[in-house]
This record gives sequence, C-alpha cells and structure tokens, in this order.
Amino acid sequence: MSGRIEIVGRVSGRRRWTVEEKLAILRDAFGPDGSVRAAVERHEVGSGAIYTWRRQAMSGALSGVPARPQTAFAEVQISEPPMMLPAPPVEALADARIAG
Repeated sequence: MSGRIEIVGRVSGRRRWTVEEKLAILRDAFGPDGSVRAAVERHEVGSGAIYTWRRQAMSGALSGVPARPQTAFAEVQISEPPMMLPAPPVEALADARIAG
C-alpha cells in the first residue's frame, strides 16, 4: 500500500460560469443530438442550472441571447368581394353543346 489517496471529481465548491460558457452548455444540452444528461456529466453542472439558464435565455435575461419576439398583429382591411357575372342561361349552354 502506497499511502496515497486519489480524489476523483471536483473539489472546489461553487463554480462561476461566464455567459459564453452557459451558452455553450445550452447548445450542448439542447442542440441537435443534444442531451441534458450528457451535458450535466460532461460539464459537471447541475441539471437545475441548465434549466434555469434556458429559462433565462428564453426570456432574454441571459445576455447574448435575444428575447422571444412579442406577438404582433397586422392590420387587415376587408373589402366587398368582386361582382360576379351572372351564369349564362341553361338553354345557351345546351345550344353550344349541340353546335360544337
């Protein structure tokens, strides 16, 4: 026995993430083929933090991500339908078929 102990994992307490790091982790978690669980393991961050960052990003509170656009309405003007020509009399249609 060598008398050595190896510590595996993070020793430090709370970690500070930059906005760029948060955005990269969000892309990793929610991007194409992304997985929150894989991002949690890869970046050693809690899943709660990832969901909090996503909520902040969606609301625009996380700088670097634009807020969702507000719903806008376009003005619509309704006009009368165009005048329709009257249908030809049935006799005229029958005469056209006989002549043709």
